[in-house]
Amino acid sequence: MDRARTIPVLMEQLGPQFERAQLRAGGSSEYIDDAAVVNTRLDDLLNSARTEILAAQPGGPRTREQLERSMDRDRAALDRGVSMLTLYRDSVRQSTAMASHIAVMTGHGAEYRTLVAPYERAIVIDRRHAFVSDYAVAGSPAHAAWHVTDPAAIGFIVGAFTNAWQLGQEWRGEPRTGLDGREADAATDAWCVDTVSGPSAGVRTTPLERAILRDMVDGIQQRTTAARLGISPRTLTKHIEVLKEKFGAVSPAQLGCKFALSPDYRFDDSAPLSDAPKTRQPAA
Repeated sequence: MDRARTIPVLMEQLGPQFERAQLRAGGSSEYIDDAAVVNTRLDDLLNSARTEILAAQPGGPRTREQLERSMDRDRAALDRGVSMLTLYRDSVRQSTAMASHIAVMTGHGAEYRTLVAPYERAIVIDRRHAFVSDYAVAGSPAHAAWHVTDPAAIGFIVGAFTNAWQLGQEWRGEPRTGLDGREADAATDAWCVDTVSGPSAGVRTTPLERAILRDMVDGIQQRTTAARLGISPRTLTKHIEVLKEKFGAVSPAQLGCKFALSPDYRFDDSAPLSDAPKTRQPAA
């Protein structure tokens, strides 16, 4: 009887130790090279999400069909009280389909940001399941993914997502419209014409330079641009001086105007930056 009376106390002492041991040993990673399996598993987990969905999507804009297919599922999750944070590449702002979709979903409580710097693809559900691209299996297809359930690994993935999210720029679906060869100067109400590029000129800028110039056109402060791109303000200033020389501009304002009218502005930067490791993309 004396020993039986000590069991509840012993269980109370051992309980936290057992839980910590489970955390140390819990979870695993499963390699999946079948796109259909990845999508089916993702759909099941997204449909059952209860608290949070984090998605880092470094590819280009999604098609209208893909957006329509996911809308009901995402709205249902938001209606259940699930928070939804999605990070896209900055270039998707040029897609009218993406802009209209995000404007609608923002109204339902979803949050979106875009980032010009490279980042890795990941989807995290309730901080219990994560899907990331494959870098471990030699010769794996581009859509291959790992389904991760280990708490430590998921914590690291969430940390990487949070860092990229904090550097991103909020997007509520405002369209980024193209230009037809000229643009009004708001200060002087005059037309600013790019006499350097001309309509037949080729692209002369690097992905990093275009990221700097797009922020300039969007009116983003230079210190914010430097932080987002992971460079110092002094380095950013040097890049701007080089770009002024490339475009024959005498001021940052004129540089931004000439860039907005050049072929460089319309260049699709949805692919990863050329000086960064290629981002693999699971099918989902």
